[in-house]
Amino acid sequence: MNTIHTPKLRRVQLSAVAALVVFVVITTAVFAQTRATSTVTIGPSKDNTLYESSTGALSNGAGSYMFVGKTDITNLIRRAVLAFDLSSIPSDATVNSASTTLNMSKTSSGSQTVSVHKLTADWGEGGSVAGGEQGGGTSSQSG
Repeated sequence: MNTIHTPKLRRVQLSAVAALVVFVVITTAVFAQTRATSTVTIGPSKDNTLYESSTGALSNGAGSYMFVGKTDITNLIRRAVLAFDLSSIPSDATVNSASTTLNMSKTSSGSQTVSVHKLTADWGEGGSVAGGEQGGGTSSQSG
């Protein structure tokens, strides 16, 4: 085996140095790979529409549609709520950006500005399905 001399005149086998270099290169490659940028697409784990009413008991948890904004006739508020299960994202991950895309399929009152807010309490999706075009909501159900 070849030897190299350090300034303190210790002998180090070249194969040990080569092994250390290979270890450092592999370790660096593994860490670089785990820090690589990736895009994750996460769909909602639950959704609901909460309808403004005198009782506060109208929703559309299992319906086909979601509503947001104010109605054109009664000016009542419709709030769409979405929940996302983020447990697949490592706790030490750095999230540089996030976006949500929603598509409007129908409106009778024209475009409206909507805001996004974080909910501070859990909520249920329930099995309520509003009748007809689902714009009026129905009695909310737990779940």
